[in-house]
Amino acid sequence: MSGCSIREAWYALVLAAGFSSRAGAFKPALPLAGRAVLHRVLDAFAPVVDGVFVVTGHERARVENLVAEWIAEYTEYNGAERAASFCARTVYNPDYAKEMMTSVLAGARAVPRGSFLFIVPADYPLITAEVTRGLRNHALRAELHRDGEKPDVFIPRHNGKNGHPVLLAPESLAALQASASPSLKEFLSARRRVYIDVDNAGVLEDLDTPEDYARIEKMLREKDCI
Repeated sequence: MSGCSIREAWYALVLAAGFSSRAGAFKPALPLAGRAVLHRVLDAFAPVVDGVFVVTGHERARVENLVAEWIAEYTEYNGAERAASFCARTVYNPDYAKEMMTSVLAGARAVPRGSFLFIVPADYPLITAEVTRGLRNHALRAELHRDGEKPDVFIPRHNGKNGHPVLLAPESLAALQASASPSLKEFLSARRRVYIDVDNAGVLEDLDTPEDYARIEKMLREKDCI
């Protein structure tokens, strides 16, 4: 796959560098209804973006193998021509044992300037393409308004609670690439944010513990979130 240097495109940044310590298992590879958690996250962005960047760290080789498996599936399903224009790559964060912001910055700085960027941890497997497409549509509509200051961060909200993924407009991506903020939360707090209400509870459901895994499995079986 190529296309990773296209400016003014749409990309997703998936943070998969963590230790999975609370889960008691390697979260990206955990199966949910026959698909690995990381594959489900990538599935939610593939129809909406021009490419994905997956940040690795702990268990780097296992994450890279999962991404390679997903690329092979994507190519088989979409054909070689579409796959050749789709960017899919991993970015290693040597400082993965430090704060998550090190992974955010490592990934964001690999993304072409002038792009829109979704950011999501790799443990939100219930996000759907409907959610990501909705955020993209809101951002496109905001681009049409030239009066006053446009929002440059788009955040999904369910039942009054903020969720993932967050979507950065090009202005915010440029600011993030140059940022010295200690956390993504602090960085976002200084941006022009807009919150988009969604029906999908999956924007709130991160998989941290075995109890989370059991609950998310149940939600997926019963389709409570979609």
